[in-house]
Order: sequence, then C-alpha cells, then structure tokens
Amino acid sequence: MRDNGAKFYDVDTRFDVVTVHSSPAAYSLMDTDPLDTDPLDTDPLNTAFRRIDECALEPTTDVKKVVGCAAASLGFSVGVQAPSTGRLVVDPNGSVDTTDTAEIGRRYLGSEISVWIASIDAPAVDANQTDIERIVAHLATVVLVAEARWEPRGASADVRLLVSPDASDQERASALRRLGLGSTGVLTALALFGDSAGVDEVVRQIRATGSGAHHALIDRVHIVIATSFDSVDELVVPIGLRGGISRPTSPSGLAEAWRHSVNALRFAIPSVRSDKPPEGGTSVIVPSSRLGAYEILAEQLTARELASNPDVVRLEELCKQVGSDIIPTLLAVASHDSLRKAARVVHMHHNSVGHRVERAEKILGFSCTEPYGRSRLLLTLTLHRLLASHALF
Repeated sequence: MRDNGAKFYDVDTRFDVVTVHSSPAAYSLMDTDPLDTDPLDTDPLNTAFRRIDECALEPTTDVKKVVGCAAASLGFSVGVQAPSTGRLVVDPNGSVDTTDTAEIGRRYLGSEISVWIASIDAPAVDANQTDIERIVAHLATVVLVAEARWEPRGASADVRLLVSPDASDQERASALRRLGLGSTGVLTALALFGDSAGVDEVVRQIRATGSGAHHALIDRVHIVIATSFDSVDELVVPIGLRGGISRPTSPSGLAEAWRHSVNALRFAIPSVRSDKPPEGGTSVIVPSSRLGAYEILAEQLTARELASNPDVVRLEELCKQVGSDIIPTLLAVASHDSLRKAARVVHMHHNSVGHRVERAEKILGFSCTEPYGRSRLLLTLTLHRLLASHALF
C-alpha cells in the first residue's frame, strides 16, 4: 500500500478489527453528486443503501450488477474479488475500471471474497471513518447475497453468454475458449421449440454432419450454436418441433444472429411428420435470411395489435367454426396461382379445396384467389401465426 498521509480504513472480518493505513487520497461521500435523499432522512448513505438493497433483492441480480449499482449510488468506484467475477472494479459511470485506483476501504470475506471502495478524479478530503466502515460492511452483505446465487459456469451458461447482448467482448472470448471454439470461426445460431428429446435428436444430426454443436435452454426456447453448419435441408425434423436458423456469422455477431433466429422461429409451424422440412411457405425450420421485410412484423407488432387486427379476428373466427386444419389449405392457396396446384400440395381434390375456400371467403370478407386477395390472405395468415408465437416466450 502506498503512503501519502491520508487515512485508509481496512476492515477485516476475520479479526473484527479496523486498521488505519495511509493512501494517496481519501474521499468524502459528500464530494460526489448529491443523492436524491428523503427530506426526512439527513443521512445520504441510507438513501444509497436502499437503492443498493433494492437492486440486490432482485432474483436475477448477480455480483456484477450489485457492484455497478453500488458504484452509481455511492459515487465511488466499487471493487470486488469473488469466484463469480474474478477481480472487478466499476466506476460511478458504470464503466469497468482497469486502472490501479486508490482504495479507501476494504473488507475481506473469508479467503476468496473481498469488497472495497476507491475513488479517482475527486477532491482529496478526509474521509469519515464511520462512513467508510458502514459502506464496506453494507457492500459485503449484499455481495454475499448475490454470490450465494452463483453456480460455477457450465457449458449451457457459456452458450447463453455467447448470445447475450449484455456480454462484454472479454466475457464472450472466455466463453468461446471454455467451449473450445475459436474467436474467428463461422458459427450459426438455431432457435428451436419442442420437447427436449426432439431437440436432442436435431443436435445429434448436426453433429453427425461433422459440425460441432453446443446446446442450452433460454426460457422455453432451445438454442444451438453450431460450427460449419448453415443448412437444415438434410435434417429430419421430429414431430412437433419448429425453429429458426440464422445466417452464418462470426463469434462477435452471435447476439445479433440469435435475435434473427428467434424472429425466424416465430414464423415456423410445428412439424407434423418426422421428415425433412417441406419446401415453400410451410417450413418448420425457417432461415432468417428468408424473412426479408417480414422480420419487422415480428419485431414491431405486439400481441395486442395482432389480436385486434380485423382480418386476424375473422381468421380466428373461421378456425373456431371449421377447425384449425383449414390453415394449411389457405396457406397453399395463398402460395400458388391456382386451386389445382394448391390441392396437390395439401393432397386434396381441387373441388374440395374450392368448397373450403368459398366458406373461408364468406367469413374473411375478401377473395382468396385473386392476386390481391392471395397476398392479403398470406399476410393475414402470417399475422395469425405471429400472434400464436407469442405463447412461446
């Protein structure tokens, strides 16, 4: 520790003592930006502590988030050494501090965890011993709470980290290294929805092509990161499974690739047979490269907006009256320029298709066979599918 004459308070819970050291500078809490305090509470520390506690009590809060919240609330740089983070220092602006900042208080929590506060670019004034002790003691408590939620990272956690938009370049590079993936390889993200056995079968098939595949679950959607794999044409898709697949990308683009594959998943329909994905508009695994302008519908329209669209409302009424099995018939009609071609796709006589279309037109209120009508029908079916996909998330 360097000696410049200012007091430094080192609180060590292993011996329950406070040792006074020297440090380059010790900074007062009151020299930071004013806190939004309760007018009935004259202690700004209490306001900061309440903010930190609220953050720490969130079920998904980790040590990194607690440290960032504490730094912003206290106006100090806050550091932690813990199994879940390694050494981490965050300044009041939320940036990771890589400089050798001057510590003004530290608390040790056993042999693996310590918490400290530091400050730079602030007026050098005498720090209050009681304030320093209160701060590091409070930080120690909330860090222990957050650290207790942490579990050693496994492969699934690393896969989730790779597609997280909040992951830093350093975190992503570490995850790639742990998974045995290079930093310059070509990767593809698949978003799959279905039972775990079906997803495991798809992963097995991907690996059988010579590609690597890492699998994890994000909420109810399965993510598969595959190497040297960009086509689902040869996959046999188990019944009930559906998915989306991104364009090949670099590791740094995985978060964006995952977003596109999830959007593509929303346009997919469940497989009705264990077979290769059919061609055309009935794909069960949809490439994001095929979405084009349709992708904006998945990203911008809410469930309420979709459910209130008049054409979607009438299509839902049609399904209630005649059954949802009319959807494949209408999709075939919207995708082909004649009823005969549509009938061949759904393996029905063209007269039967014609009768079903006539009934649909009475409820939908527009022609399904005229050029404009077919495009309107296709858009209505697309919006109806997107509405149903909200239940996946």
